[in-house]
Amino acid sequence: TREVFTTKGRPLMLHWIFAGALVTLGVMLVFLGLAVYSGHQWGVDFSLADEVGVRGAVPIALLGAALLAAFPFSAYLVARASGAESVLEPAWATGAAIVIVLVLFSVTEPTALVVALGIAPVGFLLACAGAWLGLERH
Repeated sequence: TREVFTTKGRPLMLHWIFAGALVTLGVMLVFLGLAVYSGHQWGVDFSLADEVGVRGAVPIALLGAALLAAFPFSAYLVARASGAESVLEPAWATGAAIVIVLVLFSVTEPTALVVALGIAPVGFLLACAGAWLGLERH
């Protein structure tokens, strides 16, 4: 399993890390937008997210699932676009996107920082799995 984290003699491509971070942030926004659109089409009342119970959990689960699905999808895209032979660049890109979100949340919404810190390791693992699926295999 360690060989998927090695660069195999080629240098780490910083431009793919920066581009991958932007791709990850963009895919996260698109997936959250699709979740809101789908929820609206299905009649999900997002104002119930503050309430306790099953009705309040539906909008949270929809948005959370969309956010978590964005990580493997974006890492797969970065791995395919970069022609990566390891998950190192997509993993660094995901890590950079997570740090950007955490910094923004720490300034704007400190309570959301706790949720983001909880989701970050799961998203990172999902991104590594998505990048692994997108690797160039020779």
